[in-house]
Amino acid sequence: MRNSRVRVLIIVFAVILVGYLAGLRFAHPQEGLGTALGSAKTSIVLYRAGDALAFENKIIFTSGSGSTALGVVAGTDGKSAYVNVDTRFEQVSQTQVKGRLISVFPFVGVLFGLIGL
Repeated sequence: MRNSRVRVLIIVFAVILVGYLAGLRFAHPQEGLGTALGSAKTSIVLYRAGDALAFENKIIFTSGSGSTALGVVAGTDGKSAYVNVDTRFEQVSQTQVKGRLISVFPFVGVLFGLIGL
């Protein structure tokens, strides 16, 4: 019984490590686009770190207010972009972009919000 638990923990750690080395990251956005299942604030997102300023890419970035946000690139010149963030547009530079959205896990962010993350 104990060996199987240790084996599972080692496998989970290995998967997380390989994902991290491949550029996969998790974030808890405080603002931005939502889904039919809830707002960005109640979700956890999986994204690939790196350059993502291409037209209609869904990106995770640091907004002008300093919080993590989720949005869709509406237009870009390669160095900066106008990003649709729910009800407004925000100009985002390349340095503010964390990466390109892969998946959204709704409602998981509620737990992180309760503990202040």
